Parts: sequence; C-alpha cells; structure tokens
Amino acid sequence: MNTLIPILLAAFVLYKLLYPVLSGQLSYKNFKELLSSDQPPVILDVRTASEYKSGHIEGARNIPYDKLPKGLGKKIAGKDSSIVVYCHSGSRSGAASRALKSAGYSNVQNFGAISRWKEPLKC
Repeated sequence: MNTLIPILLAAFVLYKLLYPVLSGQLSYKNFKELLSSDQPPVILDVRTASEYKSGHIEGARNIPYDKLPKGLGKKIAGKDSSIVVYCHSGSRSGAASRALKSAGYSNVQNFGAISRWKEPLKC
C-alpha cells in the first residue's frame, strides 16, 4: 500500500505532462509562433459567455460550444484560415475542433485548456 501512492502520483504527473502531446494539442510555443506570424490565427474560445468574461486570451472570439453549430453559420473564418480553439479543460475545444473540421475548416488546431496559457488573461 505504501508504494501504491507514489506510483499513482507519478502516473498522474506523467499523464498531465504527456496528455497535450499525445492528444495532438497545439503547444504553447507553437501557438505563440502562430500569433506572431504574418497571418495570425482566428482564436476561438468555446467556453460559456460568463467563463469568457472572467478572462480570455487577447483577441479571442467567443462562440460557446453549445452555440457552435449556429456560430458556423456566421462564418468564423475562411475554410482554409488558421483557427486555434481552446476552452476550460480541453474537452469542449477538442469536440469543437472536430466539429469545425467536419464542417470543412481545414486548418483547425486545438490548444486545449486555457490554463496552459502563460500570459495574463484579458477581462
């Protein structure tokens, strides 16, 4: 029993470190590079309006995940535009990324959880 706790703790730490890589999430470094490129991405925050108001990445557009199908009708960006999606934990952004790709958007990347952002959030 005494050895089980350190093993579980180590497994949890490895999971937290490796999940973004294994799930195909965009790294913070690559996101920052995209933002400084000649054609920065559309940043899409798929959290609720209240979550967005509590703090978001500067320049992000808010279309809550549950409103995304209607938001697609508003044309988020050109179908080949670079789009980066994030949410609170990475779950909604993953689902939103898949929905956007299914709708024909070809350059969608999932940043995952907003907690991975290393700069102050805009309120």
